[in-house]
Amino acid sequence: MPAFKRFAVLIFAVLLTWGNFLFSVQNPGGTDFLVHWVGARSLLVGETPYSSDVAINIQTMIYGRPALPGEHEFYVVYPLYSSLFFIPFALVDDYQVARAIWMTALELGLILLTFKSLEILSWKLNPVSMAFFMIFSLFWYHGLRQIVNGNIVVWVAVFLTFGVGFLKNGKDALAGILFAMSTIKPHLVLLPLACIFLWLLSLKRWQTIWFFLGTVLAFVIAGMLVVPDWPLQNLREVFRYTSYNPPTTPGSALAALLPFSLINLDLVFSVSVVFLLIHEWRKMWGMAYESFLRIIGITLVLSQWSGITTDPGNFILLFLPLVIVLSFLQVRMGSWSVLALMLLLFFGLWGIFLWTVDLTSLQVQSPIMFFPLPLFLLMGFYCVNLDKQRQIA
Repeated sequence: MPAFKRFAVLIFAVLLTWGNFLFSVQNPGGTDFLVHWVGARSLLVGETPYSSDVAINIQTMIYGRPALPGEHEFYVVYPLYSSLFFIPFALVDDYQVARAIWMTALELGLILLTFKSLEILSWKLNPVSMAFFMIFSLFWYHGLRQIVNGNIVVWVAVFLTFGVGFLKNGKDALAGILFAMSTIKPHLVLLPLACIFLWLLSLKRWQTIWFFLGTVLAFVIAGMLVVPDWPLQNLREVFRYTSYNPPTTPGSALAALLPFSLINLDLVFSVSVVFLLIHEWRKMWGMAYESFLRIIGITLVLSQWSGITTDPGNFILLFLPLVIVLSFLQVRMGSWSVLALMLLLFFGLWGIFLWTVDLTSLQVQSPIMFFPLPLFLLMGFYCVNLDKQRQIA
């Protein structure tokens, strides 16, 4: 990159961080980042981030006091090696400054995610369409909310998407390392990685799997050198997580929206997802990469409805599936129709959020946000699939 361009990028990053700082000062929050910023700072002074003292410190910064019964307790629940990503920011003593820099890092992540998703689909956009797409990726509900809250899930999506892209280019070792890095929120990538590894096994591409296992093992051992029993401490907090959180599955979200329920909705969603995954995964043995993209896209969507603990705040993971669906629909419906769908998604998601927002709670989004984007994507995938079958017939 020429020196002038490097300087321009640096100036842009500085100005963006300054804007983020002004926003941060005027809009306190960023609790997703705050939890792990405090956790990483505790680790720097030799204290386990999973301790009650660390949690009380976090609660005091958020509530001005320890959490009361029934309130969110804000314990650290990520694997210890996730601290590697937060420690550089934990070295900054001023939280608002650290948050502003972190927001810039997340914005960079969304930009990288957009470019890589388009590259994977070989979707070429003209400058005007590219500018619109970039604005959409930064400011749609599932993008901007993660920047404001400071959720590292943006980088989980980046690692996972770049890993899928590297598989296209035959860079299997790099893909394995990136897939290992995506396990900083392991429950979110459990099903997608299972899908990817099954497909790789069918092609006898072992290198990605070995590099993944080796990198994860190195992360775990490195963490145990600092906190020997961190896996047990982490599991304890993972099992406690749902006890102080709002609905964390689509079944519990739907139950919260309905006046009553006669059946176990979590079981209904989980069984439905299992059957759909079996239906899709049985077809991918030995299939070409271009066909596999549709399967991994569907798996990413269904993983959010599988009954594994999640939150609509994690739906930035569905950006690659969104690009897959939109790229297919562009071929069948034309660019203007895709633009209309993106505008519908943009204003529709923000409209639903603003209509249902609960300003009396730290967890302001309604459980209804579990449903619009996954429903749109599943309809897109299966409509595209039916259209493809008609063309073959």
